[in-house]
Amino acid sequence: MEAYPDVANNYVNIITQWPGRAAEEIEQQVTIPIEIQMNGIPHLAHLRSVSLFGLSSVMLIFDDNSENDWNRQKVLERLSQVTLPNGLQPQMGTDWSPVGQIFFYTLKSTNPKYDLMELKSRQKRVALIIHAEDQGGNPVARNSVKDILVMEHGTKLQVVDGPNNAGPEQIALLLDSNFHQRRVLRLEQQTAVELISEFEKEKAQALVMSYGAEIHSSGELTDDFGSLKNFTNSLRVETDKRNETVLLYDGMKRAFDKLSDGPGTKAVVIFAEGNDNGSSIGWKNVTRLAQRSHIACYVVFFADHSFNGTKAIRRYGWHLVFDVSPKTGGKLWEVGDSTQKAGETTSQVIAALDSQALIEVLVRDVRTNRFHSVKVTSPTYRISAQTAYFDDGMQ
Repeated sequence: MEAYPDVANNYVNIITQWPGRAAEEIEQQVTIPIEIQMNGIPHLAHLRSVSLFGLSSVMLIFDDNSENDWNRQKVLERLSQVTLPNGLQPQMGTDWSPVGQIFFYTLKSTNPKYDLMELKSRQKRVALIIHAEDQGGNPVARNSVKDILVMEHGTKLQVVDGPNNAGPEQIALLLDSNFHQRRVLRLEQQTAVELISEFEKEKAQALVMSYGAEIHSSGELTDDFGSLKNFTNSLRVETDKRNETVLLYDGMKRAFDKLSDGPGTKAVVIFAEGNDNGSSIGWKNVTRLAQRSHIACYVVFFADHSFNGTKAIRRYGWHLVFDVSPKTGGKLWEVGDSTQKAGETTSQVIAALDSQALIEVLVRDVRTNRFHSVKVTSPTYRISAQTAYFDDGMQ
C-alpha cells in the first residue's frame, strides 16, 4: 500500500557508454541514431537526450495511458534495430519511480565487537548466470524480468542487479576427436560449422578446439568465420584405439584462458561422448574457474550409442550432467548420431546463448572452499539458472 499516489511520468532511459569518445562523436554516432529509431513509438509524449564525453543518455517520456512494461518492451524491440558502432550495447535504465523506494535494509548486531564496517564486510556479491522464458517457452527481454527469487538453503538472497546482458558473445567450441568418436566426428564438424554460421550473424567472436589424447586450437578469439570453418573441417579423428586419454577438462581450461577477461557473454560449447580421462585438472576446479569468469558450459552429447539410464550417464557423462553444466548455468542436449537432433540442437544452443544473462545477489561472506547450492525461480517466468556458486568467487 502506498502512502500517496504515484504521480510520476512513465519513462524509459536508454544509456550507452563509449569510453574515450568526444561528446560530438557520441551525438552523431549514438544519440541521433537512437532518437531516429525511437520516434513514432505509440504513447511517446517527449524525447530528450544528453550527449557527454563517453556517454549518451536518451530519455523517453510516455503518456499516462501507457503501461511501463509495454513501453520498455517496445523500446527494446526498436533498440535491436539501431545501427551503432561495433561493440556498443545500449542499456535501459532501471524501472523505478522518482516517488518510490527501491530497497532499504539495516545491518545490526547485539555483539559490541562488530562495528558497521565489520558487518558490511560480511556481505558479498555473487554473479549467477540465468536464462528466462515466458510460460510458453518463448524468449523474453532480459531487462523485463523482475520478480526473480533466489534461495539458499531456505534463506532468501537479495537480488541487487540484473538480469543484464553481459555484452558481445565470446564462444569457444570444443570437439571430441578421440578414437571412439570415429563414427560421429563428421556430424560434430557439420554441427559446429552450422553454429559458426550463426555466430557470424550474431556478430560474436569465437574459437574452435579439438580434444582427445591431444588438444588442437584455431588460435585466439576471432570474427574470421571462414578460417574457423576451415579449421573445423580439417580436424581428424585420432587413430590409436588403445589410447583412452580424453583431455576434456584440460581443453576447457585452455578455452577459458582464451576468452577475454573483460565484459561479454562468455560460453564454452562442448561436443562430448562423456567423461574426462587423464586431465591435469578435475571437474571441481574447471567449474570453479568457469564461475569466476562467468562462463556458461553447454554440453552436447555425440556418440554412436545411447545415453539412456543411470549406468550409461555415470560412465559417459556423470560430472558433465550433474556438476559442470548446471553449476555454470549451462544446458545439456543429447544428439547421439542423429542428424535431425543435431539440426534441432543448433537452434537451441543459439537460443540459450541469446538468453544468457547475469544477476547479482548478496550472500554471506563465508569462505569454506566449497559450492553453495542455490535455486532461482520466478512466479511469472520459466527460469533455468546456475545451481551453485563457489565461495571463492565472491566480490
